[in-house]
Amino acid sequence: MTSTSATTPTTPVLSKSVPIQSIPVQFSLSPIEAASSLQLKYAVLLDTEVESLPASELLEQIDPWMGVPYRSGGTSKTGVDCSAFTMQVLDQCCGRKLPRTSKQQYAVCEPADLSTLLSGDLLFFATRGKTVSHVGIYLGNGKFAHASVSSGVTVSDMSDPYYQKRFISAGRIPVASAQ
Repeated sequence: MTSTSATTPTTPVLSKSVPIQSIPVQFSLSPIEAASSLQLKYAVLLDTEVESLPASELLEQIDPWMGVPYRSGGTSKTGVDCSAFTMQVLDQCCGRKLPRTSKQQYAVCEPADLSTLLSGDLLFFATRGKTVSHVGIYLGNGKFAHASVSSGVTVSDMSDPYYQKRFISAGRIPVASAQ
């Protein structure tokens, strides 16, 4: 019997120190690269670019409410109705004091044209009868945050046939109400 041994060729290892010069590199991040996870989340929800998002203070106040179940008369994160949601978010975000009900909020707002809506404006709907019974916060790109009976706090699209049919008016909170 013949024994075969495998030989591995050895390669000499050379070692040499090479000085590496530090070169300062300057770069700037694009808005998408600099975006927070909250901004990315809402860019997707609103189907818009990060640059077009509402103020992050508004999103930071809305986000903890997302998914909170709807409860008529509710004012907490265990259950909230639409007007308590708008009242609390806009107070915490912007110091805007609103009355408690959607009808009262409608009464204090100045009418706003749909073509000039700003994030933080209110949208009013008649979901029960012909008078204001629902309110949401406009976020941009035709989307609004609100406490929905069926989904809790969520983001919806104004072009949804349900909301189109029931839309009454958009309103801007007057500066006097913001203090």
